[in-house]
Amino acid sequence: SCKHMSNPRSYEQMQEDLILRKYLQTVPVPGKVDMYKLTCEYPVKDGVNLTYLYDVARTNRPMAVASSLALRRKLEREGKLQSFHDKLTEGISKQQYRLINQDVEKEFKGLPQSFQLVNYVCKDTSATTKIRVVSNSSVARSGGSFNDLCLQGSCLLNNSLDVLNGFSVWGYSFLTDISEAYRSIETGPTTNSCRRFCWFTDPMDPSSIQDYHLTCANYGDRPAGNLLAQGLDTVASDLQTPPIVAEFISKSFYVDDGGRSAQTIARLEEIISKLGPSMGKYGFKLKHILRSYQTNIDSGSTSSESVETVLGLLWNFYNDTLIPNFNVYLCKK
Repeated sequence: SCKHMSNPRSYEQMQEDLILRKYLQTVPVPGKVDMYKLTCEYPVKDGVNLTYLYDVARTNRPMAVASSLALRRKLEREGKLQSFHDKLTEGISKQQYRLINQDVEKEFKGLPQSFQLVNYVCKDTSATTKIRVVSNSSVARSGGSFNDLCLQGSCLLNNSLDVLNGFSVWGYSFLTDISEAYRSIETGPTTNSCRRFCWFTDPMDPSSIQDYHLTCANYGDRPAGNLLAQGLDTVASDLQTPPIVAEFISKSFYVDDGGRSAQTIARLEEIISKLGPSMGKYGFKLKHILRSYQTNIDSGSTSSESVETVLGLLWNFYNDTLIPNFNVYLCKK
């Protein structure tokens, strides 16, 4: 194992990495030339029989219904019910969630089924997403949580200090962010059937509760971090990806944040001009490109008009300074 390189720490992790890589498929996008999407059916541990463990007779749907009813009441009290519903509806329009109607139920016939609990988080520092829909693949249930049964693989993240040093060492720099990075990877029918949840077609009507399911990798899913890293490696390994871009993707991303500095603007602009098409070829979309050396037309999608969060620090892209970011949340014990 080489210093600053992401490697499995055990033979078991190495085997899991290989299995996850095998399950991560590159599928051509119908009707589009030289465009692909990444899809994966989450692999489970040896000896796990999902069909038996998640049989319909052992369904945990009543727990999911009770949880969503309680969440609805809480959101209504806090005045956030419509915002949460709008965010979930937006996810449906992006095909990140899907209503389980009769046709979908036929697709899932014979597959194991399990329900998750949905919740929300508020991120006031985000300019684009104040309230976020989150789900929990670790929810306890008979047969074990879905996360307990799935392979995880090793941590393939770059060293965050190396990424930060590469971003700040030279006089010119840029920062980019993959939009909804985990959700750029589609998931298969068995995985989707094991990540069902309950919500309402009409948030004002508690009786309108219906079943939905996720259609893509999600933050908190046990294999998601490994799959994202391997997905980025797929982009970097493509022979059509320019070497300067492949090197940036391999060394300058930490989860969904990517940054680089250089002695010349020309070198950074060469990376920027080729990065979007290379990432887009595999379904990754860049939220923005922020430069330290010119006016940023993408600043409307940042934490504020002049500041963006990078690796836990606040970067002012107007005066090119980094300062620590501390948040203190006071609440009842």
